[in-house]
Amino acid sequence: MRSPLWSLLLVIFLTHGASAQSLSGKVVDSRSQAPIAFVSVFLNNTTLGTVTDSAGNFQLRAIKQPGSYELIFSFVGYQTYKTKITVAGEDIALRQTALVPSEQMLAEVQVSAGHDKAWEKDLKKFKKIFLGEDKLAASCSILNPWVIDFPEDKSGKKFLATASAPIELDNQGMGYKLKFYLTSFWSEGGAYAIVGNVQFIVLQSGDEKVNKKWQLNRARAYDHSDHHLFKSMIDHRIAGEGFELYEEREGYRGTTTRSADFKTELGKSVAYYDTTKLVSADKPGFYRIALNGRTEIHYTKDKATTRTYQDVAGKVSWMTLKKKYVVVNREGYPLVPTDVIVSGEMSYNRVADMLPIDFRPDAAAPKAGTVEEDDLPAPEQIYVQTDKPYYYPGETVWFKGYVNYPASVVQDSASRTVYVELIDKTTKSVVCGKICEIVDRGFQNNIHLQDTLDSQVYHLRAYTNYNRNFGDDNLYERTLPVLNSLERAVSQHQEEAVMKHQMLIVEADKSFYKPREKISLKIVATDEDETPWLANLSVSVVDSAQVADVKLNDNIVETFSARENKKGLRFQKRFVTERGITFSGLFLNDQGRAEEADLNIFQLRPKGFAAAHADAKGFFSVADLYFYDTAIFTVNSQRPGGKLFGKAILIQREPAKITSTNNTKHLSTTASNTPQRIFPEYEAPQPKLLTTIEVKGDKTNPAQFDRSRRPYGKPDHVLLAKDINASYGNLLQTLPGKFPGLVVREMASEGEGLRWVVYIQRQISLKMPAEVLVTVDDAIMSGRPANIISAIDPATIESIELKEGAANLFGSVGGSGILAFYTKHGTVQEQLKKNVPVLKVPGYSYADIFASPDYERDQPAEKKTDRRSTLYWNPTVETDATTGEATVSFFAADQPGMYVITIEGITQKGVPVRCVSTVRVKN
Repeated sequence: MRSPLWSLLLVIFLTHGASAQSLSGKVVDSRSQAPIAFVSVFLNNTTLGTVTDSAGNFQLRAIKQPGSYELIFSFVGYQTYKTKITVAGEDIALRQTALVPSEQMLAEVQVSAGHDKAWEKDLKKFKKIFLGEDKLAASCSILNPWVIDFPEDKSGKKFLATASAPIELDNQGMGYKLKFYLTSFWSEGGAYAIVGNVQFIVLQSGDEKVNKKWQLNRARAYDHSDHHLFKSMIDHRIAGEGFELYEEREGYRGTTTRSADFKTELGKSVAYYDTTKLVSADKPGFYRIALNGRTEIHYTKDKATTRTYQDVAGKVSWMTLKKKYVVVNREGYPLVPTDVIVSGEMSYNRVADMLPIDFRPDAAAPKAGTVEEDDLPAPEQIYVQTDKPYYYPGETVWFKGYVNYPASVVQDSASRTVYVELIDKTTKSVVCGKICEIVDRGFQNNIHLQDTLDSQVYHLRAYTNYNRNFGDDNLYERTLPVLNSLERAVSQHQEEAVMKHQMLIVEADKSFYKPREKISLKIVATDEDETPWLANLSVSVVDSAQVADVKLNDNIVETFSARENKKGLRFQKRFVTERGITFSGLFLNDQGRAEEADLNIFQLRPKGFAAAHADAKGFFSVADLYFYDTAIFTVNSQRPGGKLFGKAILIQREPAKITSTNNTKHLSTTASNTPQRIFPEYEAPQPKLLTTIEVKGDKTNPAQFDRSRRPYGKPDHVLLAKDINASYGNLLQTLPGKFPGLVVREMASEGEGLRWVVYIQRQISLKMPAEVLVTVDDAIMSGRPANIISAIDPATIESIELKEGAANLFGSVGGSGILAFYTKHGTVQEQLKKNVPVLKVPGYSYADIFASPDYERDQPAEKKTDRRSTLYWNPTVETDATTGEATVSFFAADQPGMYVITIEGITQKGVPVRCVSTVRVKN
């Protein structure tokens, strides 16, 4: 649970009224009684303000809402003066206001010409807390940072900030300029306090698009705010405005631990809040809102930044009122904002999200159909790192890919399949390719270059099926030259010997190494405040004598950003998002003609089953399959009498079109008398031997069957046919309550709405729960468990068995448990003939293991020369979330020289990082 936001913005708010009023007065020096010109006079936290003229006079017009205000007088060299006023329908003429000179006069204020690195670091930290870290914060800048200082806290626990003058802000995201008169600022851990007075100045733009953007961002900043909630309470529109309120039950008040399943908590730790008596009248124009204890707030009209519950897609916050009540004006703005303490999503709003209290959402509501740029369809960003920038025939290209999803895509519903291809643009052909599984926003594999491969410039292309909707000419590519063995590349790019990214550094355990000595590297990933970060990295180490320093492609930091949205790309929805292996085919009846039919898709190796429908032209498609290497399928249908018929023809997947580009970079090379690569034995690709296994057995009487002989071992729970209520008709509805810990329920899935899920209670995550694997007669079923189970006739079931985990046999797909269904007559697969046509479908590609010597363990009888060009390749380095550190090690080769270490990757927040360093080997 997030730490609360303590926001102390000293303001008195307005009530709803009618005609505009004016306020006038004069400002003088308290000592000389001389008039003071250019004094800022404004109503705190509003857009209403003015300055005094040369005679010290001012007139503040257009006060449309009668009520209570706090009037602020501010001028450099004088103490800020505040006074309360009440506008009651008539113009107000104030008596003379005297400002007291400040002890620190203007002449004494000195601005340093520069600040040290410690101040720069503190300023970055201040901006994160003060402005926030969202998109609006990125578009808000501090115009005069030099007025901010960071004194030391005596206790050493708090981070403090002061300002010698108003902090001026330019908020291009909301269309305001702010003057923030900071009176107090501190942060400690996740808690913080921002205290001050604010004057808003409305920016003007002649660009209609900019004005619409400002209107939309203001409306979005208002939505889900505390004043939006209070306004909905006053108007009795809590549910209508998208809010749901829950109160903590006795015995659970103040607890910070929640399960990942809200429906488990509902009725246990929290209950629906009775909102009928929350609001009562206070003084005229104001309302008293009472909340008992900490209140949990769900906002259903916007998706959460980070999910609190698996089954709640909206924003979740918590609110506590210091006095158990708060007084607000007609628009929902608190009279004393510090009476309200919030945590969760509401606490993410900072100064960059602030609105003036005279903002009215009705006036700034965006037009229907308004879409923000980040909500438009955008490609899934792909970047690929290779171990070297160029290669020779016979070498292996080791690569690691990273995927960032656009703001409009939720990672749970994004692509899980990526195609990596080595392409020849001269012949417009695919030389070779791999199908890779995307896991945790990354993929990795390798491509072996044949000895007979022509020497020329190739391209390595990586794309998802979804990305093809933006045009095949916009897919990710990187230049990949393959040189003749007697060609030597000439260095074109001189990078710094050591390039330390601000978030990534590398430290070697020694200043230099001897040949064949073990080299250990410590990698440290931190944010700007040196807070440890979890990062997913790939590490390449090459011999600079054999691999020239050339720059042919942009690196991950230059091209890869979570917020980047490729503008101007036309989106045409023609290609589906693949969350597994997909294949298509044509179904033909026994006469060889296309026929519309419901199809049985039997996966013979590895064993599995799926269902599909062929249209009138015989076309069908099967999606979301999960297997590696090549799977064998057979396809048929069933006549009403049960007879099988038909066959299928596989439609080969067509790769994306290869387009010509003019941005290909070429290497400068020189001729050499000796081959540029000598391949050690452990660098040669290792052949894989697949063993044919024949399984024979007799059919066993289910009643006498020993269940420990199941493929997954003995089940944890068994439900027999006599205990299944077949009268339900839908087998899914018979399962609740039948197995301990098995949950069958509806959950909110982003992008899909509500759907039924089937999972074991202990299998929880921050996203949707990991569902069980469903098998029928030991065949793995493809598709969503709820859909599969609903399609099974309850009357055909002999038993249902639950195994709570079988990752050791079925891999990751079985780690969340197996729900196995056994039919009374066995699978239809038993009716298949041996000569039935089969389809061979390629699945995900296995990656080879990067081989390198271990000279501490292996001492060859005959010493062979070690001249590796790539000393080390590791695509799966992950830093520790607590320390931000990771350690890798490898052994030096025989030749002295310099090794170049290149590390690239992304942090847990999707921020790209890169670091280049070196180590030296001496004889």
